Amino acid sequence: MDASTAIGGLRWDRYTQWAIAICVALLVVRLVVALTHPAYLGVDGGAYELGTKLLLGWIHLPQQLDFTRPPLAPGLLLAPFLAWFGDDKGYKIWEAVFSVFPFLPAAYLLASRILAPKRAVIAILFLAVNPWHWEIFVTGVLPLIAISLLFLVLWGLLAVVEDKAGVWDKVAIVGGIA
Repeated sequence: MDASTAIGGLRWDRYTQWAIAICVALLVVRLVVALTHPAYLGVDGGAYELGTKLLLGWIHLPQQLDFTRPPLAPGLLLAPFLAWFGDDKGYKIWEAVFSVFPFLPAAYLLASRILAPKRAVIAILFLAVNPWHWEIFVTGVLPLIAISLLFLVLWGLLAVVEDKAGVWDKVAIVGGIA
């Protein structure tokens, strides 16, 4: 393996740098959009915050008012943002970060495994401007986190099928399923 090869055979070249630039640019745009709108919580934001606070014992409600969500998402993923930045800004920053990462990087990994590098960058550029992806930013990012895990599993499975699976491919499969 030479110095230009990274995890899973992904080359550190200008296409990967363009992919990273797209992710960072989209994150900046989403932060600006979210942070410049007062009290923006989207559709599921209140439920995400409520579930996180209930999980961590920050608030207590009668059982009938509780909507149980998985402990990791958004609970344990959202908690540091709420603790560091407060309810409003913490949720907005979390929503912006998790609407871009891990979705676009996972999509780029998968696309780079089945497409030429230039086309993989074009694929994530289309995902970045896709209205569905923006709609998920408003309604809640949990589906994007789940889709990202599926992309990682597919990325690893493609290497297994080609009989070229390395350690990171197997980690992606197990981690995505777990």
